[in-house]
Amino acid sequence: MSNSLPTNRDRELATAIGRAGRLPEDDAGEVVEALRELQAAHAQMPLDERAGARMWGNVERRIRAGADRPALRRVTPMRLVWGTVSVAAAVLILILVPRLVAPTSGQLVAQAESESAEYLAGDGSTVLLRPGSSLYRLSEDTFRLEGEGFFDVTSRPERVFAVETVNGVVEVLGTRFVVTSRESRTRVYLEEGSVRFSSGEGQLLLEPGQAVESLAGVIGPVESTTGREDLDWTRGEVFFQSRSAGMVAEELGWHFGLSLELSEEVRTETVSGTLILEDRDQALQDFALVLGGRFVESGDALRFIRD
Repeated sequence: MSNSLPTNRDRELATAIGRAGRLPEDDAGEVVEALRELQAAHAQMPLDERAGARMWGNVERRIRAGADRPALRRVTPMRLVWGTVSVAAAVLILILVPRLVAPTSGQLVAQAESESAEYLAGDGSTVLLRPGSSLYRLSEDTFRLEGEGFFDVTSRPERVFAVETVNGVVEVLGTRFVVTSRESRTRVYLEEGSVRFSSGEGQLLLEPGQAVESLAGVIGPVESTTGREDLDWTRGEVFFQSRSAGMVAEELGWHFGLSLELSEEVRTETVSGTLILEDRDQALQDFALVLGGRFVESGDALRFIRD
């Protein structure tokens, strides 16, 4: 990634790539040549090398009800070298652009399997990964997120921190925010700092306490929120206020790596409450009690039935 903001030439190139779905064949510029070399190098990289950088074993922690954050084992990588940018304020930019590399490219530096894990950068910035999430290092100052992560980036005007998702890029100098990347959906919730959300349809400026989503590249409206539902998993819980049972089931399924089956009638029911995520079986039992039934095994899934 360049250490300066995009030029008009950069934007024109990105537009051309987005329309054609590939690199232009008649362009011999330095940027295009560098991208061609990147694609060629990635194609030759063995799969086991891409995924062979797992940096820890089992993460030990206990989640206490009401605690601000679960205890985690931190993963400390080599010190990162950050690029520079001539902007003094903490600004986060999300740009929807076509992907030029495979979704799992880069070096795997942090992965949360059945429990949350915290990644510690050399400058003190941290990334708390939700179970089922992975963080890849694409370059010295660029990372790729698959899943969900809470970023607390140390403010340093002389460098830029970038996070890529399946359909967006987040560039930040120092702020606290949550990024959720699931299939074609990306959501950004801002706790501190300033956010500019850009796409071909326009720009949106987010302030602390606001969130925005994009679905398949289409940006939705800005919403004001307390952030409790965006940050609940960082406290070891799932909080839901007047949400459909289907949405809660999807959250639990994502967190524990399960497939929960509900009938259409049950999925549309509105529920409210808080589920503690310390123990999977207990969380499922509590959710079933809220719905007035229980979960039973059904092949590779768990099916809800009413008593």
